[in-house]
Amino acid sequence: MIRNFYEKNMPVPKGEFFTVSYNTNLELLNRIQLSAEKLDFEIEFIIKPHPKASKIRVDKLLLDSKLMNYKVSYEPFFKHSTNLDLVLSTFTTSLLITQFQGIPTIVVEDYVQEYVNKWKVLKELYKGLSLYVKPEDDLYKKIEKAVLNYNSKKDLAHLRTFFNDNSLNKISNNINNTYVEYSKE
Repeated sequence: MIRNFYEKNMPVPKGEFFTVSYNTNLELLNRIQLSAEKLDFEIEFIIKPHPKASKIRVDKLLLDSKLMNYKVSYEPFFKHSTNLDLVLSTFTTSLLITQFQGIPTIVVEDYVQEYVNKWKVLKELYKGLSLYVKPEDDLYKKIEKAVLNYNSKKDLAHLRTFFNDNSLNKISNNINNTYVEYSKE
């Protein structure tokens, strides 16, 4: 998943934290590709742009990136959730959906995540996930761990501490029901 972003060479307005620069997404895609090249297996990427992201900008971004072996999907997120081996993205609340489904989900820290981490509860929520990646961390090692040695029980137990009164089960049921509805289409 990639965040909505501004045109190439357009600065991010002061005070804007959730629409990122072109280069922020470009650097993420390049970092992903460089990490993928170290793996002993091939990865097919499904790029899921933010719903507000311009298709023309997304196409340009992907052409400028080093990313290989990808396809772009503008379909609802739920269309893909049962066919994913791994999810990797910078901050988005959508990452919690795949976490609730037990899909290995790598959260890559960037300046949006740093902004969100100002709220103690959100900082504890995201940084407590086993596949949280700081800028200085080796993304390759996290991808390898996610694919070869991930156990979702630890992350689900962590999430349950933030969603008391059985609300995590309610959220999971809503996610599953939504997926069933989308899969009927």
